[in-house]
Amino acid sequence: MDSAGFQPDVLIQNVTSAGPLPDGFATLLRTVDRATYLPDRVWVDGQPVDRQADVQRWATAVCQDCLIVTQFDGGEEEWPTIGETVTSASPRPSALGAMLHALDVDSGHRVLEIGTRTGWSTAMIAERVGSRGEVVTVEADPVLHADSATRLGHYGQIRCVRGDGGAAAPSYGDFDRIVTTVAVPLRGSSPEWVSRCRAGGVIVAPIDVGLGISLVVRFVVDPHGRALGRVLPIAASDLGHNRFGPDADPDPRIDETFIDLDQREGFAESDPVHAWDDPGCRLAMAIAMPSVIGGMDPPGATRPYARVWLHDPVSGAAAIVRHVKGTADRYWAHQHGLRRLWDEAETAITWWRGQRSPRVSDWLWTLEHHAVRAAPDATR
Repeated sequence: MDSAGFQPDVLIQNVTSAGPLPDGFATLLRTVDRATYLPDRVWVDGQPVDRQADVQRWATAVCQDCLIVTQFDGGEEEWPTIGETVTSASPRPSALGAMLHALDVDSGHRVLEIGTRTGWSTAMIAERVGSRGEVVTVEADPVLHADSATRLGHYGQIRCVRGDGGAAAPSYGDFDRIVTTVAVPLRGSSPEWVSRCRAGGVIVAPIDVGLGISLVVRFVVDPHGRALGRVLPIAASDLGHNRFGPDADPDPRIDETFIDLDQREGFAESDPVHAWDDPGCRLAMAIAMPSVIGGMDPPGATRPYARVWLHDPVSGAAAIVRHVKGTADRYWAHQHGLRRLWDEAETAITWWRGQRSPRVSDWLWTLEHHAVRAAPDATR
């Protein structure tokens, strides 16, 4: 894509309105033309935009400090249809600048990027490592790989690889920096590429915690191969990570009527909506119940109260907690299945309060080859 109509100074001005730019980022925004790394057809703020049909609108979007989606659902949904999951995007520039600042790439570094997507961030990393460094970027999607490899072909220090990042990483040696656009799940083992980062190296990765929480964490690798980190003040959604937002809708049977088969009812000790709305509290619940999905349904025409639902797809257990009609502070818990999910949530809430209600930023994260762990910082 040629860059006709793109105005880097306008983009820089718009990005600066979100806060001061990291050192050197304005130069990167001028050097690495965002428009070059975008297709004609994109989605901006939930609306399809076609460059051929409305070049001014397309060019205006390119110069905004916003996420530009280039693919939904692995390409299964074609433009202009809006899919469920973003699987490729041009990141929000201010978030990209913060991510690159946290990654702290220097001249001569070897960098592994998991998820090339459009190639825009890849090109910026290549500018940072220079001719003495190397960027190995891995993309599983064949269409995204082919498009980005073409866009990045003039960079001699970039190696574009098609395949799974976890499987491909061991073939390319060790790295000073690793960055991924693919979320690391809290549930299950961490990816193989964790072991490819040298001691003292930096990893920036989104963590898919569950219960609608995705975080971006900066890790530093210690001499024992453990990556220790803290949450960055960056929204995972602004970087276009393909796993963010609320969990999937519950099983349609999860309603107050589902308890006909196995009813367990009782009063809840905690306000479910308040607990859900506090990100630190919800993080504690997600960590305590890694197989559980959930959500909060706001009041509606047929239901004058908000409710929180939890569901374990493995066991089939479910819970719905809602306000008791006619009361100010009483909450009714419906629970079904072998697991009493709201009881487990209450235990996590009580523990979180006993830890002095840590905020999301108060947690310390550990990323090893076999596990992802988190615990509140005891020194806070």
